[in-house]
Amino acid sequence: MGTWYEVKRYENENQPSGDCVTAQYTLNSTSMEVAVENTMKLLPNQSPLVAYGQAVLASATSTEAKLLVRFNSTPESTPSSNYWVLKTDYQQYAIVWSCQANGENSTESAWVLSRNPVMNAESKTIVENLINQYLKPESFRDTKQDQSLQRWASKMKSPVIVVAVLLLAAIHSIRAVIYEKRCLIFQESYNFDESWYAGKWYEIRRLYDPDEVELEDCVQEQYTLAENKLDFEILRAVQQGPTGEVVYSTGIATPKVFHNTKVPQFIMRYNTTDPADPDTAMDIVQTDYLNYAIVYSCNPINSTTVAEFAWIISREPLLKKHTADLINKFVEAHFKHPEHKWRTTEQSDKVCKPNILPAGSAAVRMSLWSSLMQFSVALLVMKMLL
Repeated sequence: MGTWYEVKRYENENQPSGDCVTAQYTLNSTSMEVAVENTMKLLPNQSPLVAYGQAVLASATSTEAKLLVRFNSTPESTPSSNYWVLKTDYQQYAIVWSCQANGENSTESAWVLSRNPVMNAESKTIVENLINQYLKPESFRDTKQDQSLQRWASKMKSPVIVVAVLLLAAIHSIRAVIYEKRCLIFQESYNFDESWYAGKWYEIRRLYDPDEVELEDCVQEQYTLAENKLDFEILRAVQQGPTGEVVYSTGIATPKVFHNTKVPQFIMRYNTTDPADPDTAMDIVQTDYLNYAIVYSCNPINSTTVAEFAWIISREPLLKKHTADLINKFVEAHFKHPEHKWRTTEQSDKVCKPNILPAGSAAVRMSLWSSLMQFSVALLVMKMLL
């Protein structure tokens, strides 16, 4: 039990380019299950990715170091993973191996763990001898555990940010609807203010994707201005159905063309995005800052096909009637394609579990209202002086 640092591993699809990997094991003395909390980073990004799971003995009648591990994000139809502790002295090192059937083939994994970020020389010698004897030395890659890269751990407040690592390629990738048409062009014009846009947003609805198998609900995002007062740091929470766990991801949004343009644009990337995938360009096509925003993204696939995204977000879980009417008019005027169908995002307390995002936006709304009033008064004074 306790904390282990990953020293090296077989490269695998569940940890693409992951470093600063730690594992925290906690025994439940009642159920005799082991709670698993795995954490990693996709450097150079400093935001952590974390997965929760459970481990149990593979056999109730045996005390062999053979476990079955299942993460909360794993589909129920997927069997638990084998997790065999080949060797450990409990105090310094552990060598873990796994092999999963994959049709006629199999997928093999292995990890070397240490109680400290840097393994001592004696343990390192023992581990290397065991690897040479039982495993494939050429399949291992070293895991970076530089202490300067671990600073986030001391700054994190409980509960930690959680991301289902096994869904790196699915749950937090931005979903799109594929159309054989051109991207929409918006002619709205307004002066965008980054500080007014910051704060908490609830997803009210999004363009429906018929290929979206795992429907995300309770989608909430917190936009925080970075120190440069231009970039947004994003914390995102989602939930799949009333029984699903809250899953988090972090990301960054960088201005692309915020000024001298009719529609403000930024480039967004979540830490769960496949490193091979490009950043997502987002257009904030409409917002009043206090109540709602309409966000749009469109990426050409080829000369005739585009991947299109759109979200309606709100400062509150439920839109007010006059705000909903404004949004509906905008949607009807712009999203006219026959395949432009929207899916409502569940935001009720009966379904959505508590999360670590800041509570309601009343304080933010008051601050924005005060800023807007000051701005309006300043404009009025200027007009009077002219």
